[in-house]
Amino acid sequence: MDPLLALGVELRARGGRVVVGVAENLCKRVREADFEATAIAGDLSGMTANPLAGIMEIRRSMTRQLAALERLSEGAAIVLGSGFPIGAPTIAELRRIPYLYVAVSPSYLPEAGLLPYIGAPAPGWVCRLGWAYQGFSNNAMFAPGLNSFRAAKEMAKTGPVFRAVFQPERRMVAAPKEVAGEAGLFAPGFLRMPATGECPAEVARFLESGEPPVVIAFGSSRIAKARELTLSLVEAARACGRRTLLASSWSDSEIGELPADICRAPYVPYSRLFERAALAIHHGGAGTFALALAAGIPQATLPGFADQSFWARKACELGVSPSPIPRKSATSAKTLATVREALTNPAYARRAAEVAAGPIAENGVSRAADWVEEALR
Repeated sequence: MDPLLALGVELRARGGRVVVGVAENLCKRVREADFEATAIAGDLSGMTANPLAGIMEIRRSMTRQLAALERLSEGAAIVLGSGFPIGAPTIAELRRIPYLYVAVSPSYLPEAGLLPYIGAPAPGWVCRLGWAYQGFSNNAMFAPGLNSFRAAKEMAKTGPVFRAVFQPERRMVAAPKEVAGEAGLFAPGFLRMPATGECPAEVARFLESGEPPVVIAFGSSRIAKARELTLSLVEAARACGRRTLLASSWSDSEIGELPADICRAPYVPYSRLFERAALAIHHGGAGTFALALAAGIPQATLPGFADQSFWARKACELGVSPSPIPRKSATSAKTLATVREALTNPAYARRAAEVAAGPIAENGVSRAADWVEEALR
């Protein structure tokens, strides 16, 4: 979510008015960034644990999504979509305004030549088969609802849904070219929110009272057995002589109470925590990965959903992280070995500092905003 909010912040600073339609569980985060937020679907936080249930909720919410987007788009100059904005191209067509797609990962676009969403490399025919299935399933799931709305608006039936949503004429990957690859896609760099505000007093005291801690940041992921995994990571950090700070995430309620020596941060921009950390342990989300890169600290990743595997693999390829631990196969022994390696092998800290000082870690939000404005000319 935050990469798109970062783009919105930049467009607003340039004089634009930005309104946001998101799932119910994202409205709070949008309003924290001082944007108008409208729920266009139910709670999709469980999608990270059960993708099919999330897709079915998007399908059930199609009428709600289209009606909300029609209201939101009144007087709009452009529609930006990200994630799974199934109704957005239809609304842009209805309003006769441009529709642009912002992919948070190359793995959301066939041009990257990777398996859909998870972004794993595979033989070309396997990737093509995977994307063909996406086209078929998108039509089967969403075309009936779209066409019902379009008929009521005297619009022609939709063409291929996947192509309309994910492959409009103007699309970009919110990542640097060094990561996005040479697929011919516009790749301005990672989109990072400006770091604003200060840490709450109790978090600041914790950070100042000892050596840099290990920060656990699960971001926008609902994690199965989140408490068990968190305690395993805490014990791994403790075995390495490090304190632990747990950042707020979608898994907070599942984690429950923790030992008193663990600092829990209510919502604090991850950038504020990472700049004081020895290690970032995270879920592999695009925004969290980018912030950890910018902070110049080693990472340890536990991916489990969609593009998280792609970013976790990139962290390893860049040399800032040991090999990822897929969450389904995480054990106490594996987490201890990975945390110990990330903290004690100086190559990770050295490489993290090098990457933070180079072009990969640059904030591409200004270039992304230029790209959006070009579509209006």
